[in-house]
Amino acid sequence: MTSPMIPIARVTLLGGEDEAAALVVRSGWLAQGKEVEQFEAAAARIAGRSHAAACSSATTALHLAALLAGVGPGDEVIFPSYTFAATANAIIYCGATPVPAGADPLTWNLDVEDAIRRVSSRTKAIIAVHQIGLPMALTKLEDFCRRRNIRLIEDAACAIGGMVDGRPAGSFGDISVFSFHPRKIMTAGEGGMVLVNDPGLAALARSLRNQGIEGGVHRRLGYNYRMTDLNAAIGNVQLRGLPTLLKGRREAGERYQQAFAGIPGICLQPDPPEGRHTWQSYGFSLDGPLRHRRAEFLARLGEQGITAKPGVPPVHLEPYFRERWQASLPITEDLDRRAVLIPIWSSMSAEEIARVIGAVTNAARGLSS
Repeated sequence: MTSPMIPIARVTLLGGEDEAAALVVRSGWLAQGKEVEQFEAAAARIAGRSHAAACSSATTALHLAALLAGVGPGDEVIFPSYTFAATANAIIYCGATPVPAGADPLTWNLDVEDAIRRVSSRTKAIIAVHQIGLPMALTKLEDFCRRRNIRLIEDAACAIGGMVDGRPAGSFGDISVFSFHPRKIMTAGEGGMVLVNDPGLAALARSLRNQGIEGGVHRRLGYNYRMTDLNAAIGNVQLRGLPTLLKGRREAGERYQQAFAGIPGICLQPDPPEGRHTWQSYGFSLDGPLRHRRAEFLARLGEQGITAKPGVPPVHLEPYFRERWQASLPITEDLDRRAVLIPIWSSMSAEEIARVIGAVTNAARGLSS
């Protein structure tokens, strides 16, 4: 009997999500309410922030973060091209110009030195992304931005519960963002969060997400970016179980790291002591004998029942953006040709992990021989 395909990811339910949602439905209050308020307070505590504003998605949260940073027409915002397109889209929504920067080939995160080289007189903000859950060291960039009066936005969509430089992911810079999409570490079904310490920015975020209403009247152009109590109720259950969700991912990630260490052709993403990896996704790059054989490698995993895919498509190579930027980032483009993502989620069984390890090992050794 053929074993079922192992998916790239799966939502882990902790128990209680359905009842929490049902209670909201039975209450008759589905719009933004007390569940959202509780969710915001809990998320702010985890991020070490004073204030949080829940949004309908992490994309809308990024848009609000850029607006809170004062980004507008004529401005430039530096961001890592090796990220999901939502990061660049949020900049464009503000009428500003995205400036893609390169990636570190080992961590897959923003190359801070490259970002600093791209700063100009028009730079309003820098967005730093913790790619696939590995929190990047941000103290140096935070200090640089403070000295140059540049806003730092921390895109911690993949890193809730992570730690770096002794601080929680989400605590760096002027504004940070979490995501609660089903592919992330925990989910609210959908949703995002803007996190700040400045009470004025918090009030502005809450106004902007609610059609520009403040004090019962429309004071500015705003958006319908509110989170529902239905989403927040699910999110509250998941957030209370975040340690369990992180534990499962870390156990799977550590088993992968141990199993793949030393296999010719597999270059592992590090888990440095200053950053507690959340393993939102598990990725590695192909090198040596496998460097130019990714298509064959992915095909062999598929033949063994393992869903795998290339890494994160660099934004500057996507058709919409390629036509507008004509950017060249050789290191990022090389990483794009070699990166692989394999299955990981919080409730993976020991058998599923073992199947993935066996398939990756067989594929790597088969193609290297």
